[in-house]
Amino acid sequence: MANNIEIIDQLKDNVNARIKMCNHNVMPYVCNMAKTTKGLNTIMQYVLNLVAQADYSIADALMEKERELNPNMIKD
Repeated sequence: MANNIEIIDQLKDNVNARIKMCNHNVMPYVCNMAKTTKGLNTIMQYVLNLVAQADYSIADALMEKERELNPNMIKD
């Protein structure tokens, strides 16, 4: 049985794999932010929090970050 650290590491690997497949047409702000180490770390922490605490999928968490960053997608 995997311990918490192993589970988090697996989740990080899955998030990184999703980010590497980033589609600039769908998530331009997230894709650009992920190009820097600081941006990637910010996205990673954001996604991990939503997946662990709010029961989001990785894809949904990444889209939520895009909605937060992209002025064309801001919700009222």
